[in-house]
Amino acid sequence: MAEGRLNVMESRSIPFKLTNWKTFYYRLRAIFDRFKSEYVPEPPPSLLKQGQVVFYDVEERVTNVSYNKEAGLSVTYEGVQTETNEVLHPNLVIAADGAGSVTRNIVFPNLKTQYAGFLTWRGIVPESAVSKEIINFLFDRYIRYHADRYYIVVYLIPGDNGSIKPGERHAILVWYDTCHKDSPEIFL
Repeated sequence: MAEGRLNVMESRSIPFKLTNWKTFYYRLRAIFDRFKSEYVPEPPPSLLKQGQVVFYDVEERVTNVSYNKEAGLSVTYEGVQTETNEVLHPNLVIAADGAGSVTRNIVFPNLKTQYAGFLTWRGIVPESAVSKEIINFLFDRYIRYHADRYYIVVYLIPGDNGSIKPGERHAILVWYDTCHKDSPEIFL
């Protein structure tokens, strides 16, 4: 908690634009396979050349990723519902399956991830619930506050359906709190 006004010790005039995962996902999907959503109701024209195919699968589990000079890249996966196995030979694989990535563990079986040493607490507030003074201060800025055992960042991100219109965005506060790996806070 802070009392009174916060004084700006340093300010840099650097445009700073951020997004959120949902907006990023739907915009990439619109470019990737022309997926229509509330975020992108009219996807851009396809960039695929004649004969090229692109698809986005869900409910598939990667079971193997391999490469050899003759066959190139191979991805083996099974259908979660169908329990059938398929093999793809793509040009590129993007493993976006999270912190406990199965794909990463297949490709790098000896890689051991380690706890980074802090917890992240995140709060999102509709721009309409924040004072104009704060919104004007946050516009095109990324605010950081450092202390001994933590730091806090505050910035604007797209609002519902990816809107970047003033009044429709969200203000986000992220608190990086130093926390021992055995702390009960981790299990809240």
